[in-house]
Amino acid sequence: MIGGRTLGAVYVGVVVVSLGAVVMARAEQPSTSPPSADTGTVTGIVIDKSSGEPIIEAGVEVVGEGKTVKTDLDGRFRIQLPPGSYELRMFAPLYQGLRLKGLVVKANQVTKADASLALAQGSTQVVEVIAQANKAAEATQLTLRKKSPVVSDTVSAEVIKKSPDSDAAKIVQRVPAVTIRDNKFVFVRGLGERYSSALLNGSRLPSTDPEKRVVPLDLFPADFLESLAILKSYTPDLPGDFSGGLVDIHLREFPEKFTFSTGLATGGNTQTTLQDFRTYRGGGLDYLGLGSNFRKLPEGVPDTADFRRLSLSERDALGRSFKDIWNTHLEQAPPNSGANLAVGDTFGPFGFSLAGIYTTEYKTVNDRIERQFVNGGPSNPVALSSNFNVDDSIFETRLGGLLTTTYKLGDTGKLFFRSLIDRNTFDTTTFETGTDT
Repeated sequence: MIGGRTLGAVYVGVVVVSLGAVVMARAEQPSTSPPSADTGTVTGIVIDKSSGEPIIEAGVEVVGEGKTVKTDLDGRFRIQLPPGSYELRMFAPLYQGLRLKGLVVKANQVTKADASLALAQGSTQVVEVIAQANKAAEATQLTLRKKSPVVSDTVSAEVIKKSPDSDAAKIVQRVPAVTIRDNKFVFVRGLGERYSSALLNGSRLPSTDPEKRVVPLDLFPADFLESLAILKSYTPDLPGDFSGGLVDIHLREFPEKFTFSTGLATGGNTQTTLQDFRTYRGGGLDYLGLGSNFRKLPEGVPDTADFRRLSLSERDALGRSFKDIWNTHLEQAPPNSGANLAVGDTFGPFGFSLAGIYTTEYKTVNDRIERQFVNGGPSNPVALSSNFNVDDSIFETRLGGLLTTTYKLGDTGKLFFRSLIDRNTFDTTTFETGTDT
């Protein structure tokens, strides 16, 4: 006997949204006026050489140009200059001054000019500045790792820029004792993803996959990251339900300049790609993982108890209301595909970063055997009641996105908004051949 059946299922992730406000002390902000067409931009950060913390209201002077700005609450500054070669002088009370010579500014381009100031020798006055450290600086991450009460490994934005990695999943592969499964799920010290968890800017991050605890790290582009840490032991302020590792992700709030990147990927396997793939007539949005409406039950379908009370003619009419998509057919499976996009920019007090990812994958599981046996009782042996050879064809899609925005409320605070979605769907077509007694 030959039998066929089809099965379609859709699996949807969750959306994580956070909204918060941070209040800060007043500090002079650098100029944010839009650059003209024939000027360049010099940006940078001034930090304490020993602690890695930003220096607030440090002076940055363009030598010979009569232009001076001060750093903001994060130790950052921004200057618009015509194209040319310049010398910058950085200074702050109780610190040794520093000069950066031969700084080349090009039209419509951003030039980085970071500086670390050392404390002046023989200073008798002690000034304590309490501010949030710039986690994008490597010096800050080294200091945090040295002072951390837990076993951890950290990666800063400065290190990420020097690597060819495109997302957080590829970045953490460089951390000792960490591996990545399926190019997105983290394994720490050989323990699976069920033993790991994640934080986003210090807040607990629920997984977008109900079958896994940790989020897929390939949702976070490298350009969006300020720092990334893998924590391997505990303190009272951390969630206590991880035994492998805790991934602590910090996102950038304001892009330094307009950024845009995109990528395409393809792949396959010898068992499925360009081989026979069994499928059926589905919905037009199946390739985006949005085919649930196409598969919903017709109007008026009763529950099981009411269905049993229907007459044969009523049951037949109800069956005819279903879509006629029961027949399957074979077609050639195309290669797997994928695309990603990331864009970010700053407009005055508003900054945003947006990323998206889309993938398709074709899989086949052939020659799976399903057998059922019947217990004949004390006097009869166990008998084989059904024997089927099963072939499965599986089409998977993934549609994910990440949005983070920040708005500065003058000099006293900021609002931020973050949203994360990861939609995974699969469509399985099963074909069985065999006997059923």
